[in-house]
Amino acid sequence: MGVIVSNALSLSTLFTDGINANNPLIAWKKIVAVSEVTSDQAAAGFPAINLANPSTAPDLYWKATGTAVQYVTFTISEPIIDYLAIAGHNFGSGAVAVAVEKWTGSAWSEIVQSSTPTDDSPIIFRFVEINPAPTQIRLKMTPTATIPQAAVAYIGKLLILPRRIYVGHQILTYNRRASIVTGMSERGQFLGRIVLSQTRESQIDMQNILPAFYRSDIDPWLKATIENPFFFAWRPNAYPLETGYCWATGDASMNNQRTNGMVSFSLAVQGIVP
Repeated sequence: MGVIVSNALSLSTLFTDGINANNPLIAWKKIVAVSEVTSDQAAAGFPAINLANPSTAPDLYWKATGTAVQYVTFTISEPIIDYLAIAGHNFGSGAVAVAVEKWTGSAWSEIVQSSTPTDDSPIIFRFVEINPAPTQIRLKMTPTATIPQAAVAYIGKLLILPRRIYVGHQILTYNRRASIVTGMSERGQFLGRIVLSQTRESQIDMQNILPAFYRSDIDPWLKATIENPFFFAWRPNAYPLETGYCWATGDASMNNQRTNGMVSFSLAVQGIVP
C-alpha cells in the first residue's frame, strides 16, 4: 500500500489544469528533525530520533518494545503539510494497522483512516492540505503480533509533477539490478551464486514543463537530491504499491526544450522497494 489516500481527500475535484490522481508524486521536503520526534516506546539502541536520519540501515531503525498500540509524534515547523511518508517499516509483513492523526489544540483528530499495508514498500500517507499546519501530527500503529519498526519519516508538502508518465518508463519496482558472483568449476559446471548487492533503478523524465514551474518547484527538489533521498510514486492512483524511496545516481539534466520556453529534465535514480 505505497500511497494511502485520506478518505477526506477528493482527488477528482482537487486537481485542475490537466493534473489528476495519476500525476507523479515526489515527497522530498524532510522536515523531521531529531528534536521534533518522540515515541511512546523505543527499544534500547533504537530511539525515535532515528526516524530523522535518512538511512535505512537496520541498526538505525526506530523499534517499539511491545505490541500495544504505538504512537510516534512529530512536532511541525512547516507552514503547510499534506503528507507523511515512511520507509523501512514492517507494517505489511507484520500486519500492523496504521493511521495518521493531527493535534487540534485540544484533542487528536484522524486525518488518514486506519488501514493495514499489503507489503513493506515505502508509504506516502496523503491527506487534505493543512494550512496553517498543526503543531503536531502522529502516526498511530495498531500491531497484532509483531513489534512495529520504521527507518525514515518525511513530512511536508508534496511536489506533484505536471506531466504523467506513460510508455517507456522503467518502473522502479520491477527494474532490478544485482551485483552477483557466479561460481563455476574448472569443467564449467555451475557451483552457485553469491549476491553481493541488490537495488532497483529507474529514470524520471519530464517534458513540456512550464519554465516558471521548473524554476520555482522542480529545481529546489533536484538541488536537494544532490544530498538527500526522496519518495517517488510514478502513477499513484493506478499503481499505488509501486512507490519507492530513491536517491539520485547522477546529475539532473535540464534542457530548454521548446521555443516557447518549456523545458525538460531527466534524473537517474536508484531506490528500495520490498
